[in-house]
Amino acid sequence: MINLVILDLDGTLLTDEKKVTQNTLAAIDKYHKKGVQFAVCTGRSMIEATHISEISEVFSYCDYVITSGGGSIASLKDFKRLYTFNIARDKVKQIYNSIKDKENMFEVFVDDKAFCPSDALVDYKEYIHQAFFTLIKETSVPVKDMSKFLDESKGNITMLFISFKSQKTRDEAYEIISKLDGIKAHLSWTQAIEVVLEGVDKGESVKKLAEIINVKKENIMCMGDSYNDIPMRKACDTLVAMGNGIDELKNIADFVTLTNNEGGIEHALEKFLN
Repeated sequence: MINLVILDLDGTLLTDEKKVTQNTLAAIDKYHKKGVQFAVCTGRSMIEATHISEISEVFSYCDYVITSGGGSIASLKDFKRLYTFNIARDKVKQIYNSIKDKENMFEVFVDDKAFCPSDALVDYKEYIHQAFFTLIKETSVPVKDMSKFLDESKGNITMLFISFKSQKTRDEAYEIISKLDGIKAHLSWTQAIEVVLEGVDKGESVKKLAEIINVKKENIMCMGDSYNDIPMRKACDTLVAMGNGIDELKNIADFVTLTNNEGGIEHALEKFLN
């Protein structure tokens, strides 16, 4: 019996217009009232997730949130942090210096806030999808000197999100970063790379959450659409891929539901929880 449902955010819970439909909310509410626990699992930081107006309503029906690509786990009852994975600052500096010749927008997530070199933020529209323009503009904290910032700042670095102007440049940078020890790099859409602590991904964080709240793997269902959702396969017995998801995820999923614009979440919840 499924009693914990993990929902990816972008491309899964959110439509292409970055909205959460009332039908989706109603479906989550229906099963939450029946005792099923829900958790949102996203590559975004907490501040980025809560920047979406509808998310506060979704959170009212959910119990936990995993942010920063698995770097941080928190309870939504009191927003208490349950677990945090921290990337060492010298490792972040090594990554930053290794791709300096690859023009990029280097975001460092410290305690759920995104810090980014101010010069890259001037041209942020060249690095990211237009759906994230407002998000970057309103939540990113400009840093004049990233190396100095890393030397002087405090707090846990849970994730790096590095965006490029082309897929070719991203792939070149990925070849460099993926060879470094102590960290794990994940491709994210066509022009970005997520970097987390080695051994940390959405799957490991779901497993850690399950351990904390004492839920077995066979009682977990995960839903997602992209590359960083693939590791959730190891954390659940029921993996659902969105109809709009990548083929690599669909190929390992137990079920392919409708797209994020067609009610994919409620379709899957009705199938497995009814």
